Amino acid sequence: MPRTTPAPIGVGSPLLAEPSQRTDADPSVQFPSSVRQPPPAVSIGQPLSTPYDWNQFRLGGQFRIEGDANNFPFHPTSLLPEQPSRAFVNQRYRLWLTYSPNEHVEGYAQMQVGGINWGTNYDFNKNFIGNFTSVVGDRVGIELRRAWLAYKDEDLGKVRVGFLDWHDSFNDTLASSNYDFNVAGIDWVRVAPALNGLRLSAATLLLSDQAFATSNPAPSAGTHSAVLYAFDADQPLTDKFSVGASAYVLYDRGGYSFPTVAAYRYSVESWFGLRAKWDSETLPLAGFVLANTGRRADFGPTGFRNTGWASWLQAGPLKIGEGKLSTQILYASGDSDPGNGRSGEFRTVAQSYRDNFGAQGYWSYLQLTSPNGPGDVADLGVSLQNRGLGLLTAQGKFEYPLAKRLLSTTTAGCLQSAVRNPANGSRDIGTEIGEMFTIDFGGGMKLDTGSAVLFTGDFYRPAPNAAKEATLWEVFGRLQLEF
Repeated sequence: MPRTTPAPIGVGSPLLAEPSQRTDADPSVQFPSSVRQPPPAVSIGQPLSTPYDWNQFRLGGQFRIEGDANNFPFHPTSLLPEQPSRAFVNQRYRLWLTYSPNEHVEGYAQMQVGGINWGTNYDFNKNFIGNFTSVVGDRVGIELRRAWLAYKDEDLGKVRVGFLDWHDSFNDTLASSNYDFNVAGIDWVRVAPALNGLRLSAATLLLSDQAFATSNPAPSAGTHSAVLYAFDADQPLTDKFSVGASAYVLYDRGGYSFPTVAAYRYSVESWFGLRAKWDSETLPLAGFVLANTGRRADFGPTGFRNTGWASWLQAGPLKIGEGKLSTQILYASGDSDPGNGRSGEFRTVAQSYRDNFGAQGYWSYLQLTSPNGPGDVADLGVSLQNRGLGLLTAQGKFEYPLAKRLLSTTTAGCLQSAVRNPANGSRDIGTEIGEMFTIDFGGGMKLDTGSAVLFTGDFYRPAPNAAKEATLWEVFGRLQLEF
């Protein structure tokens, strides 16, 4: 499994976070505990005798080589009885640097090179056009993935300004910066020890679905940008039990929230949710309930309104011998009467790249239907929004150490849409089973390798009487070093 890293201090609460699902090695939110003396003051124009102390720098990185073979396309709306297969190897590097001259001030920057598929010179989605190439569309480049300036004070809390790492407080089901959801803005967080560890956080963030350099024209009009206002509060009630609440509002200036709609003036979406977590040694439990309501103003007399809800319940990890068992059930409502201007669908904050599938994140135990760290370069894109059709899924995961440095992870899950797919009248997405082995080489380097199979239902048939879709498969491997 990916190495557990400290939770970022963005707006998203760590209350429901799954460290084992994180593949992002974001920096620790803690400043150095010792108070360091600031450098001596000098006159303008005079060089510092000691410009900085190397002990006040922290360097981190994530180096990854990931191979994948499968027989399905990116986020398909339908599948054929015979699916062509493909195989590729992708390589990516991230480096980040944190500078903390004292316990109050922090500067952070993270760069990314890749991913670049072996046998090509194309840097997917993080790119600049190459100046010296005879190949049309040949691109390579470096991305500034995250960067911020931060100030921390015991009374004020911590404030960050820049390109931030934002997570929702609902298990990364609405949006996750670990999966191409990089946002710019300002956020604040404060923990009050006098109030039994009450944690408050707020943010104003600017989003865009055109953060990538690409020659593909946008399918819809508008600025393709939005502003997110977020507030979270989490209160530990005992050492084992905690509760939380959140309110998010997204103002879309056209083209972001509804990427497949040709043109609209603006939209406003709101989310209100409650969550709880019980760290029982007998049976740990966690869950949330979310309500979503929104309004889209189109050009002309027509418009769109949606009101949906979602819920999640997880039991585990429960110790069984030397292994650990986790189970989860997730539901999001869908629209059973499309086309009348009112919808019962649940929508997410983040949107998939110019489709209507909704946010992608590492909430699922499964590999093939939704992104999962070791095989996240290929998936069907199943999420809570799910093209407005909603989702019902029950999943299980069993982790068992086979040897000192070898871990087995077995997963299984059933998936259905909340309402019938109008293309074929079916709700049955299918049943997925998978197996992954993790070898820990030490020093932060691990190898994850495994496979998954989806026994498809009728959800992906292009028409009710169309031939049965193929059984889908994926084989993946990821060699990764984090430090």
